[in-house]
Amino acid sequence: MKEPTISEQDHSNQYQRGRSIKIDKGIKLPKKKAQGNNIETIEVMDVGDSVYFEGHNDQAHANNFASTGRYHGYDMTMRSMPDGGFRVWFKGKLREKMKPVDNKVIGEVAKQVLDTKCPNCESNEVGYYLTTGVFNCSKCQHEWKEER
Repeated sequence: MKEPTISEQDHSNQYQRGRSIKIDKGIKLPKKKAQGNNIETIEVMDVGDSVYFEGHNDQAHANNFASTGRYHGYDMTMRSMPDGGFRVWFKGKLREKMKPVDNKVIGEVAKQVLDTKCPNCESNEVGYYLTTGVFNCSKCQHEWKEER
C-alpha cells in the first residue's frame, strides 16, 4: 500500500476534524463599494443640502463623510453644532473631468501666442492660460483676454 504524502495526510485530517474545503470556479468578484454608502448619499445631494451627525461621538463619522465627498471631487464643509452634533454641507462639485484638447487647437493657440505682443509694454514675452483663455505678459504682469 502506498504511503500518503504530507499534503494528502493534511487534507484527510481536515475532513476528520469536520472541516471541508470546496473550490468554486467562475464566481465573479463583486465590485467594491466606495467608502460604504457615503458616496451613494453624496451623489444624490443638491447644493446646500446637509447631513446631521448626532452627538460628539459622531465627529469621526461626520469627518469620514466629508472626506469621502472631497476624495470624489465634491466640495464639503463640516461644522460643529451648539447641541454637540456635527453637520456636513454639500457645496457642489469641485472639479469636472477635463475634456481632451485637440492638438490642432493647441497648435493654433501656440501660433497666436508667438504672434502676440503685450498691449501694455509691447513685449513679446507673452504666455497663455489655456483653461481660462487669458494672455499674460511675463515682463509687466499685465493680463488680458482676446477673441480668437
